[in-house]
Amino acid sequence: MIAVIADTGDDASAALHRRFGFTEAGRLTGVGYKHGRWIDTLLMQRSLTG
Repeated sequence: MIAVIADTGDDASAALHRRFGFTEAGRLTGVGYKHGRWIDTLLMQRSLTG
């Protein structure tokens, strides 16, 4: 399973995903522009087996 999260500096969403077993798989830096600043996209993954 894959989660794509806009990293706005607030780690709450990533922390929630980590609690449910997701791990960081990658990061795309500066790919979005929101509220006057560039943001990263955090890619997280979780295995559905085992």
